[in-house]
Amino acid sequence: MASIRKAKTKSGEARWVAHYRDPSGKPREKWFPRKIDAEQYARRIATDVDRGRYTDPRAGKISFAEWSASWLNTKADRKPKTLEGYRSLLDNHVLPVFGPRSLSSIRPEEISVWIANLKLSGLSASRVRQAFNVLNGCLGMAAAFDRIPRNPAANVAVRSTIPSLVSGEMKFLSLDQLLALTDAAPQPYETLIMTLGISGIRWGEAVALRRRRIDLLGKRLHIAESMAEVKGGLSFGSPKSGHDRWVNIPAFLRDDLEVRLQSVAPDPDALVFTTATKTPLRNSNFTQRIWRPTLNQAGLPTNLRIHDMRHTAASLMIAEGAPITLVQRQLGHSSVVTTQRYAHLYPTQGEELGDRLDQTFRSARRADVGLGVSRLTPIAQ
Repeated sequence: MASIRKAKTKSGEARWVAHYRDPSGKPREKWFPRKIDAEQYARRIATDVDRGRYTDPRAGKISFAEWSASWLNTKADRKPKTLEGYRSLLDNHVLPVFGPRSLSSIRPEEISVWIANLKLSGLSASRVRQAFNVLNGCLGMAAAFDRIPRNPAANVAVRSTIPSLVSGEMKFLSLDQLLALTDAAPQPYETLIMTLGISGIRWGEAVALRRRRIDLLGKRLHIAESMAEVKGGLSFGSPKSGHDRWVNIPAFLRDDLEVRLQSVAPDPDALVFTTATKTPLRNSNFTQRIWRPTLNQAGLPTNLRIHDMRHTAASLMIAEGAPITLVQRQLGHSSVVTTQRYAHLYPTQGEELGDRLDQTFRSARRADVGLGVSRLTPIAQ
């Protein structure tokens, strides 16, 4: 139970005090200038104690900045690039607003205002959602560890203010365009671009590909490593999905890779695609010095991204009749739901059904020509 009483401070000012006992039976109190505030607090505390949701108010006095550092420590097993992304979101968008605040002082309406301000600042919908996810992760862990009674970011009204992601039109090349692009590229980058556009592996997986992971006889690549740029340095780790996979390649790409390996050091761990000085390829340098000039020479839009080679590979596989589950394995998607983005490239079931019915009907009509009767049995009346 909780109750309130009127009291005076040492200076003689009138105050209202909410009294209650925590789950351990220890008496506690909180002072308020207004009676209604004390009553509301007492009712809420009594309900939380009865329902087992009570949280010691002192536990939430820790600053958000301090707590976010603890939250970040729990993510130590994430990839360096992912961790750097979390730090960037915290430093640039979350801590400037919530850093000095205590966990228990953060209110849902303040989070909604923060989201609105991020949108007004011109931040992309994707970046706003990422910043919110970091804030939500920190506060969610605080609620789970009884620092605060509930996560204010989980409020339904707050969730409704998060911007939706608008899917842009997917860009991919036709086979002729891919051939024109590779023809315009200087070696060894012709083979690199063809590998990206045919196999569908990620940029980081391609530039981390080592000699020993190319199975020429089996016409396949072992994707077991990926490279990322973090704070100007290079980090090698597992692929994005966290799992290795085998990727099938056609014979012509196998032949191109066999020629490429003749210029690669015999060390099994030697990188297959590197700069002229045998150093790892960086996405930013490659984009500026090789990718865009090659697009321009091939007469293709220079806003085409290297990542669009994955879309190209998917579209070419689908054009050859590959089932969506095979496309999923080739691209390394952890779930077929992600691969469903390419579902629009498949003929719809309705079209296929219509085509089959059309063929059946036309065959039936051809068979009945000259017979004067229909092959189809009428429904009995």
